[in-house]
Amino acid sequence: MAPVVDVFNQLRRLGRGLLSSTHFKLDESIFGMTFVVGKEIYGQDRSFPVILALPDQLFHLDYPSSSVTYALSQIHEISSLVLPTIIVTNFKDIAVFHPPCGLNPEPFFERVAPTTQFSLVLQVIAAACTSSTLPCAWMTSFSPDFEMDLPHGPSQDPHQPLLGDEQVFTTHHCHSDFDIPTLAQNKARALQFFRWHAHIQQQYSKVVACPKDVLVASTNKANFIHDLPHPVPLYPYDASELPADAVAHVKETQRPCPLATAGISESFNQSKTFTIEITELIAKGTERGICTLYQCRITSLDGRPVPSSPSLCLKLLDDRFQEFDRPNEKDPDDLHDRNFSRWMIQSSRHAARVLDVSDIGQYDWHEGQVLFYTNPITGIDHAILVDFGLTSQTYEEERPNFIDNYFGMRYTLRIAFDEELIWKYYEEPDDWDPIYFITSFPGEKESKIIQARDLFPFISVVSS
Repeated sequence: MAPVVDVFNQLRRLGRGLLSSTHFKLDESIFGMTFVVGKEIYGQDRSFPVILALPDQLFHLDYPSSSVTYALSQIHEISSLVLPTIIVTNFKDIAVFHPPCGLNPEPFFERVAPTTQFSLVLQVIAAACTSSTLPCAWMTSFSPDFEMDLPHGPSQDPHQPLLGDEQVFTTHHCHSDFDIPTLAQNKARALQFFRWHAHIQQQYSKVVACPKDVLVASTNKANFIHDLPHPVPLYPYDASELPADAVAHVKETQRPCPLATAGISESFNQSKTFTIEITELIAKGTERGICTLYQCRITSLDGRPVPSSPSLCLKLLDDRFQEFDRPNEKDPDDLHDRNFSRWMIQSSRHAARVLDVSDIGQYDWHEGQVLFYTNPITGIDHAILVDFGLTSQTYEEERPNFIDNYFGMRYTLRIAFDEELIWKYYEEPDDWDPIYFITSFPGEKESKIIQARDLFPFISVVSS
């Protein structure tokens, strides 16, 4: 049971007691073990599962044998709290005896089918029973935390009178000019923020640049690059976690850094200012998003001309144009031929997998986020993802990242491709996808359950 203990101790919240195991003997031939958590007691309604090992047969004519009946009665007599779930084994067969609970007012048992992976089956069952016993507060939460009220924007005294709308409209240029915690606690200031937001969207266009426009920018105005160490992700991209065909696709479509290829990467990082010339508007983003995407080239670094700049993508973030619950109208593209569609759908599926294993959760999937591109050198059709307006990664071990790119990418593909083609080429969820839903396929009357494959096919119940 050591692996079971190790897994739960990796999942526990900091400050919570360590899970450990304890062993005991009922008599000379019946041995048992259970779990404990430090000195903490979680109330009178919790009791960790007990695992009993005995040498005899577990059943006789579909009923528990006398040895099992005796062992169960002994556990019931010594249980000081509620009756625990009891797992009984003779190292060949396994049976799980459940006490009465809300949905099952009578005790019942389940017999596990014979297996060639006995130790693994016993560990999985013990872990499942332990998980249902531990309180939610003991383990790390896997839900995204959108309720954080972190300092954001200039501090404001909530007791100071409101500025006039005209003054706010003139002096405030983005969300960070407002003190967000103050807005959350002051209705009048919050209403003024929404009036400012409506004014900005009426007066200005989200597209701030056109082809041939020249923009001047600061390379590192906040001195962010040089003052902070290079961030190291808690869960870095690991290609070994991807299927072989996804790894091959990534290698085929991988592109070198254009600045490094042009020999100006270091000069750019060390510069203070630069200018760029817009060559094309690639994507406006959604009305809900704050991003626009342009194609551009660098024309100067610190006033020195750059004659051989590669073609680059420029992502402009402008939170003034973030919408609140406004519908996003869809304008489906023309249907593609089936061969091109197959490659694009499969490439997009691989891209979603790369996001998954890179610990990147994208929450703003929308039209225009997937660009379809044919490499002019290799001739390979593949997808390019742009305009990540709302993403997350694991920034603390205690706050795991919630990732659901499977559905997000699939939703985006529906804008451009026929539903039947998506179901045909998008593939089933991966093992790590938290997916379970029932749907109907085009042209079929019966519904189908869409979910990741069963991770425990070696466990099944034969009778109870």
